[in-house]
Amino acid sequence: MMLSLNKQELAALRAFLDGNADCEALSESEYVADLYDLEAPMSLDLVFCEHGVRIDGACLLAYDEGMEGYYICEAVAAPEQVRRALTEAGALP
Repeated sequence: MMLSLNKQELAALRAFLDGNADCEALSESEYVADLYDLEAPMSLDLVFCEHGVRIDGACLLAYDEGMEGYYICEAVAAPEQVRRALTEAGALP
């Protein structure tokens, strides 16, 4: 799925990803972002494209007390849900 972003949004998103310890650059254009501080934590695989980002993977995360860690619990298929998560995390203006 695609998330259309303007140049300002793309720059803000890249700055957020580069400055967040829970986000990792896999290449110059691809990032994995784990957004643990959200009300509904989310993990994203984002690829920067000319007019936005391609979302190669998006899923909600759940916390397991016994394992003391997060696990993938539900796929996300709506670009609007990803945009809301990125806005809530402070990655988009």
